[in-house]
Amino acid sequence: MGIIGEIAVVPAVLFALLLGALPTPATAQSYPDRPLKILVGGAPGSVPDAMIRPIAEQLSVSLGHPVVVENKPGAAGIVAMQALTRAAPDGYTLAVATMSQAVFNGYLFSKLPYDPERDLEPVATLVTGALVLAANPGEFTC
Repeated sequence: MGIIGEIAVVPAVLFALLLGALPTPATAQSYPDRPLKILVGGAPGSVPDAMIRPIAEQLSVSLGHPVVVENKPGAAGIVAMQALTRAAPDGYTLAVATMSQAVFNGYLFSKLPYDPERDLEPVATLVTGALVLAANPGEFTC
């Protein structure tokens, strides 16, 4: 093959290499393909429970799969967070993490069975609000 033939082969080889490097469409698994579970560290009727139930209902409609709210009250939400950290990391188990579970428990308990920074990944902010320190004006002096 002469020099002209070799020059013609180089662009064809480069084109084939570049074509092989392009991303190809992959067939993704449909998510979800089974019910989702949302853990709540409070009893039925508690503030986190009452807040998440309408969201779970709408999420169920949007996803076309059941979203089950599972209450795991006790130990300042530690029971629910521990169940979350022991669940498979596949996106099918979520939890409502209040400031207690995500921040305060790390300072209040010396042997917390989960590390909020390492073991919890925020997905969405559901509620924001303000806290107010109040006192009886007759007992409070500056």
